[in-house]
Amino acid sequence: LTNWKTISRSIQRLRELDETLSGEATGLTKKERLTLTRERDKLEKALGGIKDMGGVPDLIFVIDTNKEAIAIKEAARLGIPIAAVVDSNCDPDHITFPIPGNDDAGRAITLYCDLVARAAIDGISRAQGDAGIDIGAAEDVAEPALEVATNGAGDVTMAAAEAVEPQTMEAAQAAADEEDEPTGPLFETPEGEPDDLKKISGVGPVLEQKLHTLGITKLDQVANFSDEEIEKIDSALNFKGRIQRDDWIGQARALIGEE
Repeated sequence: LTNWKTISRSIQRLRELDETLSGEATGLTKKERLTLTRERDKLEKALGGIKDMGGVPDLIFVIDTNKEAIAIKEAARLGIPIAAVVDSNCDPDHITFPIPGNDDAGRAITLYCDLVARAAIDGISRAQGDAGIDIGAAEDVAEPALEVATNGAGDVTMAAAEAVEPQTMEAAQAAADEEDEPTGPLFETPEGEPDDLKKISGVGPVLEQKLHTLGITKLDQVANFSDEEIEKIDSALNFKGRIQRDDWIGQARALIGEE
């Protein structure tokens, strides 16, 4: 957590290797391909669990506070809230949301993880509701779901569920994108072809388009953000300190140096 800038570069390298090896990888010898595969496997083992995290988390959930003592210290140093199961042999001092319970029983751990996952999903749904996003009102979501239930006499197969789920996610994402779309440019858009802002860890295609709408198209703009400009972007996109937390300025300067 405290070394996210370096870790994000390793994650970017892992993504590049995945793309290279998932394709035909033309022009590579057998030895080169084997070397890249070994490098990819090594990075996947170390970083596979966090490669889709996008940035430093807003909260972490810990089962065994003794085993994860380093993670708790790093989170405390960064001011990240911690929710954790606290057994009788654990120190609750640095835990923001302590949950008294047994941390070494398989069934108990399964229950904790299930409850936390449901709470996270419920929180996301409430946040979308507060933002005015009504997923249930999307016609593209409701109609296929009803059709599958009717045709299957109430028994929805996995194949049918998989066919409906992508439409549900797309409709929800479209609604969220429409709701969060910036009202207009905050900066004068520089001339020339835009840089690939997706190279910054945590910036995807949707967020890149929102930054373009605000007039941010170049890495040197990000590298030279002032505190006032960061506040404007935070307010426009509801970032809540994301630019400083993920060190966008440092990442942009490093990318410019590589180019």
